[in-house]
Amino acid sequence: MKAEEKQKIEESFHNAVEEAWGRYSLGNYREAEKITGMDRMALFRFRNGGRPTRARVIEWAEGIGENINKWLELAGYEAIPADLVREERETPKPTKERVKAYLQVADGELSKEDWEAVRAEVERIMKIYE
Repeated sequence: MKAEEKQKIEESFHNAVEEAWGRYSLGNYREAEKITGMDRMALFRFRNGGRPTRARVIEWAEGIGENINKWLELAGYEAIPADLVREERETPKPTKERVKAYLQVADGELSKEDWEAVRAEVERIMKIYE
């Protein structure tokens, strides 16, 4: 792989990571660790380092509930045969910590409209636990 091609892949991958970070409201590294199941140092390298290993890319994709092959291709790796890949989830792994955080933030500090949006998100997450 040429240096220019490698740099382009790394930039594309890191831009996609940043977009997903915002889309899933991963917050700081500690919060992201709870949501994705990845350790904080791996998450730091994802946002700031070079090309991650194939295993880390798979761990990331599973942690945020997105298609593994999409992320492997973004990182410059060959896709896994479709019959071996799990289906994509709508949201990242829900955690009780994430639900508690929503409730704490919503405790009297939000407008009525924002509170309703948070309540809807909490109810959506809680349905996953049922």
